[in-house]
Amino acid sequence: MKKILVTGSKGFIAKNLLVRFQNDPNYIFYKFSRDMDISLIPEYLTKVDYVIHLAGENRPKKIDELKKNNEEFTQVLCQKIKEEIENSKRTIKLIFTSSIHAVSDTEYGKSKLEAEKIIKSYSSNKFLTNIFRLPGIFGKWSKPNYNSVVATFCHNIARNLPITVDNPKNIIKLVYIDDLLKDLILSLKMDDNEIYKNIDSEYSISVEDLASSINSFKLSRQNLNIETVGSGLLKLLYSTYLSYLPTDEFSYQLKENNDVRGKFVEVFKGQTIGQVSYLTINTNQERGGHYHHTKTEKFLVVQGKALFRFRDLLTDKFVEISVSEEDSKIVDTIPGWAHDIKNIGSEKLVIIVWANEIYDPKNPDTIQHRVSL
Repeated sequence: MKKILVTGSKGFIAKNLLVRFQNDPNYIFYKFSRDMDISLIPEYLTKVDYVIHLAGENRPKKIDELKKNNEEFTQVLCQKIKEEIENSKRTIKLIFTSSIHAVSDTEYGKSKLEAEKIIKSYSSNKFLTNIFRLPGIFGKWSKPNYNSVVATFCHNIARNLPITVDNPKNIIKLVYIDDLLKDLILSLKMDDNEIYKNIDSEYSISVEDLASSINSFKLSRQNLNIETVGSGLLKLLYSTYLSYLPTDEFSYQLKENNDVRGKFVEVFKGQTIGQVSYLTINTNQERGGHYHHTKTEKFLVVQGKALFRFRDLLTDKFVEISVSEEDSKIVDTIPGWAHDIKNIGSEKLVIIVWANEIYDPKNPDTIQHRVSL
């Protein structure tokens, strides 16, 4: 079991760390935040073998707060760790989240660099140290309009508030919070004294592309077009955007197309994923009666009983397939075969539909053709 003191325990990174591992029996966390008395540090250090030092100042109201919260606190923390090591003869490891700005000529960067120097001056075979120079971290629970452009864009766009894109072509580097947590936990598992540690998963994106992607997430509820959000940076940005939605935006209305047969509702679509919809067919009604040259579809009955009928345009061969909600069976439409669907049950028929292309009214690839003779 690893016992860990976390400084900055009310911050963005710490919130995610503590929630993710709160029920993991392999870790016990002790929390220290800025509103606590620094005299508690020595007592905590008697209980732990690791310190994850997340505390720091990013956007101070006064410039001297950088020195106080980034440098002086780090100095006190390191001195107390050294004293505990000397008293207990134990090894303690300090993991520090610095910033890529430590190499920049800014007051914030200088304060992080000075904190690094302090930590390195204490490093020894008993005082193990790892330093992560982090780019922008993004994910749920990051404070908007503070120090994360992703959080600011997600929060404001979700609420129809304006965003400012000062340098649209500027490339920013990002790390997702869950990827960072993996690196921090891996660091806990390694009794190494490698001063600087690399981040395994890092992404780059221009500010204008970041704004465009997040705007597209909002618009997708209206136009139903969704980007490829199943992998890579877009997946992580999309999940992050959703975490900033106001509670009254947790759901949204879809457009229904109704007639005597039932209704047809588009759910979402994309150039690389096709289109997902659902349809209903009232009792004794049928839909379809057409064929496609290239377009294909998959149908899944989730309520009721359906009769799928097919007719080959060349041979006139006729095929029937009966499917009910109990079957969990997919029925494909086949290019060159006319098809229709009839409700042969006693209740409304509900079917989920996937098509391999987005419906284009100018080129529908849907030609009317009677199936039954």
